[in-house]
Amino acid sequence: MNMMKKLFVLFFLLTASICTYSCDMQIKQSLLIDKPLKIDNNNYVYFYKVGLDSVRPEFFGDYGDEFEINVMQFNCEENKENNIDKYGYMAVAGEIKTVFFNDADSDGKKEVFVIAAWPVNTDPVEGNVGEYYEVHVYSFHGDKLESNDSLQKYFSFGIDKMKNGKLIKYPYKTAADVRKELKSKKYNKWLLSLKK
Repeated sequence: MNMMKKLFVLFFLLTASICTYSCDMQIKQSLLIDKPLKIDNNNYVYFYKVGLDSVRPEFFGDYGDEFEINVMQFNCEENKENNIDKYGYMAVAGEIKTVFFNDADSDGKKEVFVIAAWPVNTDPVEGNVGEYYEVHVYSFHGDKLESNDSLQKYFSFGIDKMKNGKLIKYPYKTAADVRKELKSKKYNKWLLSLKK
C-alpha cells in the first residue's frame, strides 16, 4: 500500500510537470531577463534585452549595457507573442525591480505592475541621488495586455532628490510601497473620480 501511494504521488508530479511546461514558448535564452512569469493559464509575461543598434538588435555595444528592455506577452492558446512595451533611459541598462499583480481599479481583474529602475549619476545642481524609477501598469483587453495609462500616470516616475539639505524620496520603489498606496484614502478618492 505504501508503494502504491508513492507511485501515485510520482505519477501526479510527472503529470503536473508536463502540464506546467506544455506551453511551447520559443524564447532566445541569451536575450531573456529572468524567467517568464505566469499571469494565468494562457498568458506569460517576460522581458527581452534589445540592443539599440536597430540593424543588429542582438548587439549590445562595447560594454554590454546599451540596450532597451522589451516587455513581451506570450499567449499559449494562440501560440502568439506580443510586444507590449519598451523601456529605455539614457541608453543605460535598466533593471526590473519587481513584477506583481493587483486589482488596482476594482474591476475584478488583476493588473500587471512592473517597477523598473536605472542608475543615475549624482547631480549636485539638480540634487539627484540613487536610482530613477518607473512604475508601469498593464491591464487585459480581451486576451491582450495593454498599458493602463491612467493608473500609470498616477504612480508615474521619479528619483530621490536633495532639496534644501533634505532627502525627498520617490515613494513607489517596491511592490509593498505601491500596494500600500492602493489602500490609501488618496488613491481611492482618485479612483472614484475616474468612475464619475
